[in-house]
Amino acid sequence: MDISENPTFLLTPILLGITYFSAFENGKTTCKRFTGNYFLYLLTSISIYFSAIKAYEYDTNIINTYKKYRMPLILLEIVLIMSFFFVKNSALRHVIYIAILLIMALLQTFFLEKQTIDKKEIEDILKKMMVIILICFLIALQFPQYMNQSFLTFLVGGLLFVLLFRLIDFFILDQKYSSNISSITVFLFAGFIMYDTNRVIEVGKSCKTGGSPDYLDLVLDMVINLNGLFKNLALSDWDD
Repeated sequence: MDISENPTFLLTPILLGITYFSAFENGKTTCKRFTGNYFLYLLTSISIYFSAIKAYEYDTNIINTYKKYRMPLILLEIVLIMSFFFVKNSALRHVIYIAILLIMALLQTFFLEKQTIDKKEIEDILKKMMVIILICFLIALQFPQYMNQSFLTFLVGGLLFVLLFRLIDFFILDQKYSSNISSITVFLFAGFIMYDTNRVIEVGKSCKTGGSPDYLDLVLDMVINLNGLFKNLALSDWDD
């Protein structure tokens, strides 16, 4: 099958058009249809992400090139994510955001190849993700009072701890606790999904009084959460 015949390649430009005409008015983001626009942005991002993965899988030269420049690409992604929050120009922010998605998809493609995760395992992981995401949404809706700054501080502190522990485990402990670290990280990213879901709800409420919502900021956080959740579910399953 030709790569252009893949459904995600056909869907992505359609979603881009729908998202633009729904979320923008007079060149600025609009609060009208806020919830729908947020999910359009998220769905479009996921479509771009999976389209890129399919393209990378189709062209093995890209993967081989990536293996040579893995660390520079990881550093570039970090720089782009950091710069994203300082850039104010809307068009440039969208360009940076798409670049982040493309690099993230490349990292994911190499990760799947390295772990030799087959289609059945990916489907199982995605099913687990759907259950976790649904539970997170329900908790965020039911207990918004707990989705506060203290909760975020706890999550960030926990993430820094597991990053440090993973470095120690990788360089000193021969990855003995890799599965345990991944399992803990799954809970942390579930917490981030709850927190960011509540943040979307709060921005939606404030939108009713007017303003231009920052859909990219909200969606980027959720995409990072979902990407992190998938990888750590895969690692915890793989190492068991």
